[in-house]
Amino acid sequence: MFFRTVSAAQKFSEWSDSYDQSMKDYKWCGPDVMMKALADRVDWCRPDLKILDVGIGTGLLSARIRQDNKAAHIAGIDVAEGMIAQCQGKNIVDDLKLVDLEREALPYDDHEFDAVLSCGVFEFIENPQAVIKEMVRVVKPGGVIAFTTEPSSSFLSKISRLWSALLYLLSSFRRFERSKHYEREKEGIEQAIADTGISEMQCLEFTAYRPGRGSRIKYHLFTGVVSHTTT
Repeated sequence: MFFRTVSAAQKFSEWSDSYDQSMKDYKWCGPDVMMKALADRVDWCRPDLKILDVGIGTGLLSARIRQDNKAAHIAGIDVAEGMIAQCQGKNIVDDLKLVDLEREALPYDDHEFDAVLSCGVFEFIENPQAVIKEMVRVVKPGGVIAFTTEPSSSFLSKISRLWSALLYLLSSFRRFERSKHYEREKEGIEQAIADTGISEMQCLEFTAYRPGRGSRIKYHLFTGVVSHTTT
C-alpha cells in the first residue's frame, strides 16, 4: 500500500529535518497570528515572563517569542524525538522535555506559567479536553491560554490537501505516511472548554497556511484567561 497511518511521534520525527522549510513553503503564520492576538493580554517583553509551548515541534513559536524577549523563561514539550532534537539545536528554550500529551500529565507544578500556548497541535490530539485541563492546571490564576484548532475543511481545501500529498509521494518516491487528524468545529471546542476555569474566551478564524496555489487552510485560534485551576 502507498498509504499507511503512523503515530504523530513517528510522522513528525521523520519530517523534522525538513519541517521548517515545509512551513516556510506553506507560508505557515500561526506563531505570528497568536502573538499579535495576545498582545493585549501578554507583555511579551517582560523579563520574568514564563511560557510553556505545548507541542513545541522545532520551536517556531518559541523562536518568535525569543526574538522579542531574550530573558523570558521558555519551556517546551513534544512527543517527537526528531522535533525535540531540531529545537534543542536552536538554543531558544530553557527547558525541553519529551512528553506524550495523550498519555502523560504535563511535568510541571500547578500555577507555574504566565502563559501556556499550543500552535498547530490540537488537530493531532484525540482528547482535547484532557489536554486543555492540564494546560489550565499549570497556568497561574490570571494567566493566559491559547491554542489553535483546525475546523472542517471546505471541499477545495480537501482537494488541496490531496494534491499536496500526491506531490509529496511523487517527489520522494516513497509510501505516503499520515497520522490521525482531527477536525473540530468551534462549538465542540467551546464544549471542551466548559468548566475548565477559562474565561474571556475568544475565537479568531485565520488563514493558517497555503499548501498549494490558490488554496488556503483555515484555522481557529482560541485565547482565554485562567480564572481558576481545575481539580
